[in-house]
Amino acid sequence: MNISRAHRYAKVIRAETKRARFDPLTVVALVHHESSWRPGLVSRDGEDIGLGQIRARFFGKCRSDPSPVKAPGKGCRAVRARLQIGTYNLKRVVTALSLWRKTCRKRTGRAMLRNTLMGYGGLSRPKQNQWCGLARRRGRWVRQSTPWVVERIIKRRRLLVRRLAVCRGRCTAYRSVQRRLTRLRSSRR
Repeated sequence: MNISRAHRYAKVIRAETKRARFDPLTVVALVHHESSWRPGLVSRDGEDIGLGQIRARFFGKCRSDPSPVKAPGKGCRAVRARLQIGTYNLKRVVTALSLWRKTCRKRTGRAMLRNTLMGYGGLSRPKQNQWCGLARRRGRWVRQSTPWVVERIIKRRRLLVRRLAVCRGRCTAYRSVQRRLTRLRSSRR
């Protein structure tokens, strides 16, 4: 990835995560895992598109399209093309993560990173009363096993935090992220 594109993506991630009050390192770890920063990437089945591998069938005109993958209509094709624009896709990723965090909190009372990522990854089954990696059993929420994909994203995020910690107070990026994380933690209480 060239440096100007990286700066553009960093600017979008910074602005969107600040607006949504979400951890920017989680977005970086997720995108690194999903697409390795390739904005035009489409999954093998054609469902997931772009940096955050957003499922197009849940956006705009693709929602009402009878065949959003095999034979998408004009409106759905426009949505799919837009999702391949890196900055637009990043905005949708942050919005989706933020919405899943709210959904997890509302449905289960928990909104930890693991829960949010499991919701984002499509691991909720409302008909079976399973939300965000938790299943309702005998009146209480029971934790389900965490898929390797979610573990890998969390591990990548931890690595990013450690790398930022190495530069400590010398790096502007470190100080900026630390301030934002402190504000996030205090606002959740």
